[in-house]
Amino acid sequence: MTSNRPSLNHERADLDVVRTVAALQQRAEEIRRQELDKTLRRLKDLSPEDAQRLDALTQAIIKKLLHRPIANLKARRNSSHLQLARELFALDEPPSP
Repeated sequence: MTSNRPSLNHERADLDVVRTVAALQQRAEEIRRQELDKTLRRLKDLSPEDAQRLDALTQAIIKKLLHRPIANLKARRNSSHLQLARELFALDEPPSP
């Protein structure tokens, strides 16, 4: 009889990584969106095209900023790294206003 324990442990680790990465991306997107909205309200004369460019710029910054940490979390699948990421980015706390 073959044990499913290693497979279950890998599935659990994979699920923890997916949840942490998703929470990190969501938190970054919430912050990006809040800051972009504040900026766009101040720049009332900005054309729709320039507002779109600013939106794309902020998305690109977030993507580049998170790329390496997310790649490392996925590669290591280490519960202590996942917990540290959750603590560093306050992923288990409600977002601040």
